[in-house]
Amino acid sequence: MKRLLLRLVCAVLALCLLAVSALGDTWYVYTKNGKTLNLRSEYDNSVIGYIPFGTALVPDEEKSTETSAYVTYGGQSGYVRWNYLVRTRPTKNPDPTPVPEYIMKNGSKGDDVQELQDMLIDMGFLDGSADGKFGSKTAAAVKKFHTWVGGNSKDGGVTQADYDLIEAIWLLAMGEYSDNLPENDTWSSTRTCCYWDEDGRAIGCGSHWLAVTARYYYDYYGDPPDALAMLLLNRCVLLWQDSIVEMLEELEESNANSAVEMRIDYEAQLMELEPQWEADAKAKYPNKKTSRSVYILLQRADWLQEYGIRLCFQLHATEEDTLGSPVMG
Repeated sequence: MKRLLLRLVCAVLALCLLAVSALGDTWYVYTKNGKTLNLRSEYDNSVIGYIPFGTALVPDEEKSTETSAYVTYGGQSGYVRWNYLVRTRPTKNPDPTPVPEYIMKNGSKGDDVQELQDMLIDMGFLDGSADGKFGSKTAAAVKKFHTWVGGNSKDGGVTQADYDLIEAIWLLAMGEYSDNLPENDTWSSTRTCCYWDEDGRAIGCGSHWLAVTARYYYDYYGDPPDALAMLLLNRCVLLWQDSIVEMLEELEESNANSAVEMRIDYEAQLMELEPQWEADAKAKYPNKKTSRSVYILLQRADWLQEYGIRLCFQLHATEEDTLGSPVMG
């Protein structure tokens, strides 16, 4: 026991001697990502100065503590944390922020730039016409896109990942699917198609699935620009309209009378709901024509999607999985 206590005392004395020997020596500022180091007042701990990365400092022997070194910089004296000081002068900025590998940026020219501009114009992020010249307006449009998807672009440059995502959203709005769309397990596991595997993942849905995808990405990043909103919702509406007609034609082959009745019912429900959607849109957006159009499209897309899914189940799902009649109020 006495030996253990003696060893502990010796270890503490060694640390104290090391700390004392450090005082009076030259130390250097070493901060993460090369940031400046805060110099804090000895009276109220407020920040009184900023010391650049790599600056040489000589801590005061008398005023330094175990956790903070008392130093003087730029005519100001105060405390800095010991854990941001090193004995050896740093040779370079630690952990530098990676420089983006842009495939297009301010000053770029060519067909690729024009294609990018065309997509940004179609989606409502860029005004005007595509000229193939990447300037301040194109950079601002890229920043708007980044803001919408929750990203960050300080100078509006375009990396390959940026371009892939812009193209993926644009292709979806045009009615094509891209593998570059962000994955989302919550959506992919929902039962929004006629068929699914044992794990509950939708499979073999064709245009149904693409329509659901278009509707999903309308909400994925929050409200898109009106132009993109109308493209996505229109795509959803058109796909579901085509799918519903195809399903009714399929039903007609096996049960003509039922198919006729369902087609009449489908058209009657739409005729009844359309005036209500228009009235609601005018009340909600009395002075915004485009917003009214987006609102009506959204109501139509959601109704068609619900109707189409229920009709699909009615035609193809097993009895225990059928959701019921595609009649909605």
